[in-house]
Amino acid sequence: MTTHSRPGLEHHINLAFEILIAILTLTPILILCYFYPRLPEQIPEYLTLKGEIETTSAKSVLAVFRLSLMGIDLQVLCLVMKYGVAKSIANSATRNSEQVAFQEQILNASGKLWNWFRVLIAVKFGASSLDTIFLTSQGLHLFSLSVRILSITSAILGIAALLFYGYRLLIVNRRSQENKDARRKQQYDQAHVYGRVLYYDSGDPRLFNDTYLLNFANKWNYLLLACVIILPLLMFYPMAA
Repeated sequence: MTTHSRPGLEHHINLAFEILIAILTLTPILILCYFYPRLPEQIPEYLTLKGEIETTSAKSVLAVFRLSLMGIDLQVLCLVMKYGVAKSIANSATRNSEQVAFQEQILNASGKLWNWFRVLIAVKFGASSLDTIFLTSQGLHLFSLSVRILSITSAILGIAALLFYGYRLLIVNRRSQENKDARRKQQYDQAHVYGRVLYYDSGDPRLFNDTYLLNFANKWNYLLLACVIILPLLMFYPMAA
């Protein structure tokens, strides 16, 4: 049986898009670096729904750049997830041309979903990080309202993208399951399964598989787990401080 070419992540990378994400992510960091010496000793961290300062923390590199670091963390998380989906599809055992077409649709939809999230993350966290400057500098308070509007808009667009592309993925997955080749269960060597929940197979290049969520033999999964752990630590740092 002829093996059909499978979709890969390299076909879904856009250099211009990556440059845009880098600019949106790094520009606020450079602005914060410039204003850092001028910031007060108390930094606003959490705001009420009315835009009033609720919590402050002592000025530090982590306090000032916390939201920027959260944005970078989420960017890495989205990239690893996008890479993981593409890697799982590219290394699947599918040889049926119809199933390969379904996989390409899944990769396209999931790739666009992660790209949407990356843009919204860059805009939302980039703007929110600059709120530290707007709230502590005379004459710039008006920009804080713009940040809140931008944050709310980003959240709405993120939910809309999740519903739109999530629905597309659901439809494609249902059609894929109707394909005879898709119903064929791939067998895994039980010697690589530990405690019925952990999967570790150095011979399997995928990040995810059909039975077990993560393949712990893939080093990229440790980066994924690190991002998941770091995110809440950054989120709730002001409370601990």
